[in-house]
Amino acid sequence: MAVSASQESYQTAPFSIASLSSAPLTFLGPTGEALIYQTFYTKPGSFMAALQITPSTKDDPSTLSSIEPPSSWFKPLQTLLTDRFHREGFLASCQINGGQYIPPAAGDIAAGLPDVDRNGFVTFEGLASNSQTVANTYFTLNSAAKVTMAPAAENPAKTTLTVKPATGEFSGGFTLVDDDINSTPSTDSNGNPVYKKLTRKVTFEGLIVDNGRIATSSGFYLAPSDPDPSATPPITLTNSPFVGGTAILAPNPDAPPPLLIGFETETANVTEGEDESIIIRSSEALTQNRTLTILVIPHTAVAADLSATSITATIPAGSDHVTIMIPVKDDGLDEEDEDFDLVLSDGPGFDLNAPATCTVVITDDDFPIEITGDPQSQILELGSDATFRVEAAGSDMIFQWQRNTTDLLGMSNNPLLLNNVQLSQAGIYRVKVS
Repeated sequence: MAVSASQESYQTAPFSIASLSSAPLTFLGPTGEALIYQTFYTKPGSFMAALQITPSTKDDPSTLSSIEPPSSWFKPLQTLLTDRFHREGFLASCQINGGQYIPPAAGDIAAGLPDVDRNGFVTFEGLASNSQTVANTYFTLNSAAKVTMAPAAENPAKTTLTVKPATGEFSGGFTLVDDDINSTPSTDSNGNPVYKKLTRKVTFEGLIVDNGRIATSSGFYLAPSDPDPSATPPITLTNSPFVGGTAILAPNPDAPPPLLIGFETETANVTEGEDESIIIRSSEALTQNRTLTILVIPHTAVAADLSATSITATIPAGSDHVTIMIPVKDDGLDEEDEDFDLVLSDGPGFDLNAPATCTVVITDDDFPIEITGDPQSQILELGSDATFRVEAAGSDMIFQWQRNTTDLLGMSNNPLLLNNVQLSQAGIYRVKVS
């Protein structure tokens, strides 16, 4: 949840419906109205908001927004010099916007970052953007949440970063070193002024908002303002008012393009009993073998129609594709067309390219059985031969002949041949076709 106040400052906060006992949520209405009230600043300071939670649909994710009138954030005048955050107090109207956070799937990277080196960039606005020490820098975040910051030469503020993909929280710190222009300077050998240095160690925190389609982030930091030795009492870095700023995580525009892998088509058709294939293609030829996992997800097709629950395939080095066989088997049943999905799993070193899912439609090769001619009755002499034939149309037909309703062991051919018939073989013959 991101809160923007009228003074153009920003704050982020987790918002949980589940933990009602600890969160300042006091009411949740039947259509998603959420009323929040929290006292702080040792009272009578308060935060008060009326929010609307919009449930997710098939096409749109869940959202959170303010209901008119605007939310209110109040801090009264403070008399203690130790209060360094808006000591003069304020009454701010806030606009709250947020949404459901969906943690990245296995193999994906938080904040929607691509799976490449130097994939992220952290930017600080406010006091940090005016510092002589540049805190903005790139970093590499992988799917295991390991963060590798830029080397020291490209990270003069020694910016650090921690990301928690499970909750979307991020935090870190940086160090700003600036000339203290309010101090009395000395001079160097060339007569240039040399000021004392102001060193500020700053921490920041924020939240990633990722609804599974679009990932954004919003964070903040507080830093001591410049000292003023002429004030009464003197203002130093240890008692100067805090000033705020924003911290934003975003993809690094200078990162190399990611390797993209996906299906060549989003739909495929296969007929039972026939071999069909589909191609998985990468955005460029690979420099090393890359093994992929493809999940087989049933829909109207069931286990009896499918020969595997997952497929492993490897794009070899020097190639940009691999061909896989569609895992369909003939179940011998007359049925309507069925379908299932092939879903490419994400993995380290590449991102999924659309389409990452291919829907396969199975066309049935079986036809209903139709009896077009019954076996003919026969009167035979002892020792002669008998032939019984049924005329039937259909697919994958199985015949079982019977005499007097009892199955004849091994008699599954059409026609049925009886050689050198005897009195013991007289009876009523029929056949079951399935």
